[in-house]
Amino acid sequence: MLLETKRLVILSIAEPKFDELMRSIVYVNGIFLKPNGITAKCLQENPHFVSQLDLPIGLISIGENGWIDYLIDPNYQRNGYATESLKAAKQFIIAKKIKPFLVIHSDNLASITVAERCGFKRVAGTSIQGRYSVV
Repeated sequence: MLLETKRLVILSIAEPKFDELMRSIVYVNGIFLKPNGITAKCLQENPHFVSQLDLPIGLISIGENGWIDYLIDPNYQRNGYATESLKAAKQFIIAKKIKPFLVIHSDNLASITVAERCGFKRVAGTSIQGRYSVV
């Protein structure tokens, strides 16, 4: 899978890799800053380019059942990258006729704000975590 937004390229990572800065395991999809002049097609044609780029800023996992999980490196937070990547993932899932959803801990106010900005509403959950979906 490969998605492209105004500022980001979201691409599949061939195999799990380890990254201590963000989590123990990089999920199946990665978010990379998109330098000027680089397109998704360019990245597809030169698979080594991404490793040379070396600017991963976060992770996003898109499950076949519509579950989205994301994480932005703290050095890149508060720049709208989570919102931008979540909107792209949401549209990708909706295009497959699947209803996207998130599970967010109730104390993660930043993630709740991102979800609500992207059109997600809390539909179920406990005091510890809630399920957010597009209604």
